[in-house]
Amino acid sequence: PLAQGTTVLDRLTSIAVDRSQPGQLRALAIEALATLPTRTIRPVLDRLKDDSSPDVRAALLRQGAVTEDPVADLEEASDGWLPRDPHALLQLVARAADSAPLSTLHRLIERVRSKESEGRKNQRKDWLAVRGALHLALAQRGSRVALYDLRESLERAEEPLPADFLQALTLIGDPASLEPVAAAFVQAAAMPDAEAWRR
Repeated sequence: PLAQGTTVLDRLTSIAVDRSQPGQLRALAIEALATLPTRTIRPVLDRLKDDSSPDVRAALLRQGAVTEDPVADLEEASDGWLPRDPHALLQLVARAADSAPLSTLHRLIERVRSKESEGRKNQRKDWLAVRGALHLALAQRGSRVALYDLRESLERAEEPLPADFLQALTLIGDPASLEPVAAAFVQAAAMPDAEAWRR
């Protein structure tokens, strides 16, 4: 069964990326691949982002792999319509965080934090990475609107946070964050593989 599954995955992937195949057939292959875990299909979706086929683009839009208006999509996500794939939201943040309203980014931090707590364990780190990217985006624009969440994240960290959290804190340079930084440093002593986090 495993060998058959690998054969099917290879065949679907080859159809999806083959520009000589009909667009509708490629779109169906993308839809079938989208039922697999994100980490499995992410390289295929990334490879197809610049594809010129309207059918392929429509399939990618449905999967959240590409978007026509990233700021509008961030606004929609901040209103509670988060993509099911944290990587899709991370890409939206990378594309549109510098032009999205600060209030949108702040609302997204709250939505993503909720998603972290209710999501599957294997996706929590991915959602945490999205929240870190949002904090960094706000800090790069000089906003302190989510500073409370940033400090609280440091204080409550049970494992090393993504580097974006510390970079955001460095950019903001808030003296009130010294205590949470110290708390995170002390807690890191009990974390496995946390030497880089402590540095």
